[in-house]
Amino acid sequence: MSKQKAIKFLILPGLFGLLVTLLVYSYWPETEVVVDATDMEMVSVVVAREDLEAGMELSPKVLMLKEVPAEYLTSDTFGNIDELSGMYALAPVLEGEPVRSARVTDRYHSGKLAYVIPEGMRAVSFRANEIIGVGGFIEPGNYVDIIVTYQNPERENVASLILEEILVLAVERELEEWEEGIYSYLTVAVTPKEAVHLVWADEFGDIRLLLRPLTAEGQKIGLTSIVDGN
Repeated sequence: MSKQKAIKFLILPGLFGLLVTLLVYSYWPETEVVVDATDMEMVSVVVAREDLEAGMELSPKVLMLKEVPAEYLTSDTFGNIDELSGMYALAPVLEGEPVRSARVTDRYHSGKLAYVIPEGMRAVSFRANEIIGVGGFIEPGNYVDIIVTYQNPERENVASLILEEILVLAVERELEEWEEGIYSYLTVAVTPKEAVHLVWADEFGDIRLLLRPLTAEGQKIGLTSIVDGN
């Protein structure tokens, strides 16, 4: 046998085997792996219906129930939307993500108010009676304007609108044995500069709050003052 024939004898079977392998692979039916979920125990878990921001109040409008395999459920989730009624998000929760206990709080009684103060703002508290607090109608989440009345060095009576569209973070009511009756501590979100004006007003003047309607968002008239009614 010549050398050339010997090479053909060795190469041709190998090429034929490779061709057969390629043909079998090309026509082999694709196999799908199907997981039978009929035997899996499913349970309901509360998830976000939409993206939730820190400080957002939780309600059926922003929450929903979703069926998930029980084996994937963790102990820090909720199975009933009512459990979250009156709670607030401590941190963002993405749409479809389970709401976990570490991310919610009753922000006005948990000692975690700092989590819901808007970025760049500070929380400042001051005392307010029913007249100052618009008859007790002010609630967390409302926006108010703040007026201070005082006497200037010339002993003139001054009323000044010093802050506008201020977010109320918390309202704490208590009963005092004073003539005025029910008093409240209001906590609002202000910038550091606004906090200086508010602390001065609380210390040296009398504060009045103006409850803003929802339709007044972004509407401001600017700081203004009157002296002796003029």
